[in-house]
Amino acid sequence: MEELLFLHDVVIVTNSRIAGVERKLAMLGDKYTSIPVVGNARKNALDLGWYGVDESIRPVGYERDVYLRRKLYWNTLTRLMRKKGLKPHNVLVIGDIYEMDLALPAQIGMRIMLAAKPSTPSFERNAVRTYQKADIVDHLPKALEHVRRYAA
Repeated sequence: MEELLFLHDVVIVTNSRIAGVERKLAMLGDKYTSIPVVGNARKNALDLGWYGVDESIRPVGYERDVYLRRKLYWNTLTRLMRKKGLKPHNVLVIGDIYEMDLALPAQIGMRIMLAAKPSTPSFERNAVRTYQKADIVDHLPKALEHVRRYAA
């Protein structure tokens, strides 16, 4: 985590309230309490009246559509990019749920990384594998290897 902070700006975007996330960061030590946390991202809130992205996609391996029109999440991501002067191709989004965390960022051109758990369904892994700018990692040291590659 320390090396990740050295290599890149890190922001945690969560659906949760920020207090719980900040408590967890504080347990890691003082140097982590400076990581900005953006809460209430509403990654799960659909806005089908918003036309900023396609309504949905059918990822490989899914038996249903994945809806992308998550305007509040998009607003959060674009506000952070604007604040840092970044374009989507400069951003890496790491998440543990493809549909909530990664589908929208991938569609707008961000690099994505699925932090897979043993319980992560194979169809989520397969969906991530279809993106050119994507990785799947099963533990943090592997994630750091990929992040180092992006920094080079």
